Amino acid sequence: MPLAGAGVFGAKMDSAALFGLLILHLAYGVVLGATYGFLGNLAPIRVPSIAPKEEVAIAGPNALTMNSSDINDHVVSSSPSGTTVLITFGCLAGLIALLVLAIQFHTTFGF
Repeated sequence: MPLAGAGVFGAKMDSAALFGLLILHLAYGVVLGATYGFLGNLAPIRVPSIAPKEEVAIAGPNALTMNSSDINDHVVSSSPSGTTVLITFGCLAGLIALLVLAIQFHTTFGF
């Protein structure tokens, strides 16, 4: 947008153009979501089934049977999943974008 002369995030554009761009983005999102949903019904993803591990009641780590791969098997979760990390960073990016937009349009919104 700055290279087109419209300012950062289209700050120099009038409200009608911004509203039109919002409508176009919403229409794109609806078409993309409907297409994704249709394709999900057309070709569902098959998830492989994994048999649960056999539970053994041990008070603590057993030094005689423990190897390097099962040290943290008794821990519910030792690190966040990839989805959790993506959602967290996505929320932070959205918050930063909202702050930048609020700074750019503070006179328009009256704060």
